[in-house]
Order: sequence, then C-alpha cells, then structure tokens
Amino acid sequence: MVTSKKILKAIFQGLINFFKDNGVMLAGSLTFFSVMAVIPFSMLILTAINYFFGAEEDFLVFFVSKLRNFFPSITETVTERIIIILKNTGIEKVTLILYIFQSFQFYLCLEFAFNTIFRKRGGRKLWVSFILSNFLITLIILMLITSFVMSSIISILPQYLEVHILHQFSKFSGFFIGMIIPIVLVFVAVTTLYLVVPRHRVRIKSALIGALITTLLLEIARYLFTFIIKEVVDLGVVYGSLSAVIAFLLWIFYSWCIFLLGAQVAKTLE
Repeated sequence: MVTSKKILKAIFQGLINFFKDNGVMLAGSLTFFSVMAVIPFSMLILTAINYFFGAEEDFLVFFVSKLRNFFPSITETVTERIIIILKNTGIEKVTLILYIFQSFQFYLCLEFAFNTIFRKRGGRKLWVSFILSNFLITLIILMLITSFVMSSIISILPQYLEVHILHQFSKFSGFFIGMIIPIVLVFVAVTTLYLVVPRHRVRIKSALIGALITTLLLEIARYLFTFIIKEVVDLGVVYGSLSAVIAFLLWIFYSWCIFLLGAQVAKTLE
C-alpha cells in the first residue's frame, strides 16, 4: 500500500535523483526540441483531424483554447504568435514529412530522458520508436476529440435546460471546460507517457501517482510563474523586447523539470 509518507519520501528521493541524473540538462534538451516541435506537432494533430473529419473551425478554436490554457498569461505574446501561425499556415506533403521528422526527433529525446531515469542502456529499435511515437500522437488526437465532444455537449445543454437552473449550470460548464478538462487532459497524457515511453515496465499505480504530482505541480507553477515574472523578476531590464520569448522558454524548461521530477517519483515508487 502506498501511504502519504511513502509518497513524500519518493518526492524527496526523486528530487535528489533528478539532479544526480543531470535532470537540468535533460530538461534543457527537451526544451530545445519542444520549441522546434511545438508548431510541427500541433500541425500534425490539426492535419490528422482535418483529414479524417474534414476542416472543422470549431475544433481549431477548441485546440487553440487548450494551447492558451497550458501556457501562463505572461507568455501570451509568444503564444499568440504560435496560434496565428497555426491558423494561417497550410501544409504540403514535403512540409508534412519535415513536421513528422521534427516531431520524431522530439520523441527520441524524450525516450533518451526516460532511459536515463530508469537506468536503461541503449534505445529501442528505430522502427519501434517510430511506431510508438505515432501511437502517442494518435492517442493525443483521440483525447482531444473526446474532450472536444464533451465540451460541445456541455455548451449546447443550456438550450434544453429550464430557466431557473440555467444560471448555475453556466457557472458549472465554464468551470468544467476552463479548468477540469485541461487538468484531466494533462493528467491522462502524462500518465500515458510514464507508462508507454520508458523501456522499463512501470506499474500503473506508480505512473498515476507520478502523473498526479506532475499535474498538480504544473497547475501551481503556471500561476506562480506568472506572479514571479510580473512582480519579482523584471526580465525586461535585461532582455528588453525579448523578455516574452525568454519567459516562454523558461516556462517550457520548468515544465519539463516538473515532468522529469514526476518520472523520478514514479521510478522511486517502483
């Protein structure tokens, strides 16, 4: 049985192992490949949705809203530029191949980080990694579609509700779509990564606990990061007009630090 004392001990040990395994360097590498892959990966998802379900403007709006929710408000300038690119950029066959290549590079970097954490030498065969990366992309697409369908159902329900319960339901639906769905999406995605990507067989309970810690820390960090950047550290003094870009990179870096810490906790619980 996993007790709260054991979880706290696993967090402490996971933090020690994070630095022992050069977690800062791993997070830095993942940050680089994330920046290179965020637009290609998003384009892959949107292209797949459009191919199987037709061009759907509502889904694009939904996807963009989830993208905004993940990043702190302090990085809004850069996030909005990414969204503009996603809305206006078409995709050709050659471009699609490039997108797949860049997304696959990111996956290989992620796999290397897990191999380091779980003390596994060498990686999988290239074709196995390619299949797994496509499986994860498909899974993320299915999660987004499920989330989109749930949000759509909730948004149209008020048309069929009585007037006296409409006001309370509107509050609930706004909270559910704006807060609960993004948190659940992150939790499910992180759990899946902890279970699938490592070459080590991770127990479901360990993966769930690690993912829960990661999800909670990410949600706390999102607000704390904005507060620190706005109220404590003035990036504009040092970086000037580049401060939004630096804040964006810092957020991705700290997110990966939290993600790797959660993986260390899952590994410790094993």
